[in-house]
Amino acid sequence: MALLLAIDIGTSSAKAVLFDSEAGKALAIAGEEYPLSQPAPDRAEQNPADWWLSTVSVVGQCLEQAGRRDISAIGLTGQMHGTTLLDARQQVIRPSIIWADSRSAAAGKQITDLLGVERYTAIAGTLPAAGFMISTLIWLDQNDPDVLDRTRYVLLPKDYVRFKLTGEIATDISDASATGLFDITERTWSKTILNAALLRESIFPTVLESTAIAGR
Repeated sequence: MALLLAIDIGTSSAKAVLFDSEAGKALAIAGEEYPLSQPAPDRAEQNPADWWLSTVSVVGQCLEQAGRRDISAIGLTGQMHGTTLLDARQQVIRPSIIWADSRSAAAGKQITDLLGVERYTAIAGTLPAAGFMISTLIWLDQNDPDVLDRTRYVLLPKDYVRFKLTGEIATDISDASATGLFDITERTWSKTILNAALLRESIFPTVLESTAIAGR
């Protein structure tokens, strides 16, 4: 029987479920919480290392429960919008600013004021909110530019875990379309929005279909 492993990088915990795809049943399930840092009322950050360590733990628990290790495929999901920055050595630069962080509320309005609400939403399909990747990156550019200067890769939470599993830098259409930086019609990072936000396209990951193989 083919075993499928599902991993969820949630806001409060990592969870894993091991499925028997032929029988259509779960063989094992595990979850492990990790901390949320709120150093100020408008801040919400997490350490990507905590996501990874909890993932390793819950996957190990599932394999032990099932007494099996012959996994055919792994599927990843998780909290959206979190901004994780890696340097040229692919090391985390600072704690990830997650979706619940509201420090960047004004940044979203800046980009829509610049491009116009109608034009922006025609490209991105959504309005930027606090915690969206576009808002967070604009806030960092204005308040901590050295961090962005050091950044070579920007990843969402589940994509950081996939990077740790496979070494591949990538994301999927679903998560990309929620960043506020993606052209949902052309299905690529929007040069119009990136240029308006003064962001380098080179730091953004390859975008794949949600069902594509994104690392081995």
